[in-house]
Amino acid sequence: MAYSIPWNMIAVEASGDLAGFTLYTDMHGRKVVFPKTPPEVPETPNQRRWRDRFRAAVLNWKAAPHQLRAAFEAVSLKASLCMTGHNLWISLSLTQDAGLCATLARQTGIPIELPPPVPWPPLEITRTPDPTLLSEHLR
Repeated sequence: MAYSIPWNMIAVEASGDLAGFTLYTDMHGRKVVFPKTPPEVPETPNQRRWRDRFRAAVLNWKAAPHQLRAAFEAVSLKASLCMTGHNLWISLSLTQDAGLCATLARQTGIPIELPPPVPWPPLEITRTPDPTLLSEHLR
């Protein structure tokens, strides 16, 4: 006799790519599973640069002292932001918006400092673009 286990009982916290499938929970709490789709075109140098910057900002967050991370989480909650302290850190790391950082610190009464800046990695151009391909792409 086969037993049926509800999907919500399996993989309660699973999300992301797993064994060739992409899994996530939608806004109604339903589990969504579909075969992983590889990208049709390789990433561009600019995409790689953005991903490297984002990765560096996340590493800075992980290396930050616990008290500083807790302060960013508290600012996020007290200011009723639609983002976590982690997301606020990443945003400020990438934009270096000192005005926003000062405003949030003043409004919440929680002292926070601007996260370290994340520099742009050098752009690596491997070949000269073919102008005929570019003109075909813009049509």
